Amino acid sequence: MNTRSRTATAVSVTASPVAATAGQVMDMPAEQLCPCGGGQSCIVDRRWVGDWVHEDDVFTNARLPIRKNCFTNFTAAQKKLLY
Repeated sequence: MNTRSRTATAVSVTASPVAATAGQVMDMPAEQLCPCGGGQSCIVDRRWVGDWVHEDDVFTNARLPIRKNCFTNFTAAQKKLLY
C-alpha cells in the first residue's frame, strides 16, 4: 500500500497521540515530513497514521528519547538496546 495515497486506513488511536486527529500521511504538514521521503517503514509516517513503531516502545520503556525521524542517528544507549 502506498502510504501517500488517500486510501482509507485503519488507525489505532492508542498507538500515537496524533492518530486521533490525522490518520492519513497526505494530511501531514510539509514541515513534519521525514527527510527519507516517507513510506511504509518510515517512523514519522507510521507515527502519524497511528501505526506501532517498535523502536519507540523499546526506547520509551528504557526512558530514552525517541528519534525525531529516520535520518536521526541512534545514540550509543539506543544502539545498545537494539543490537
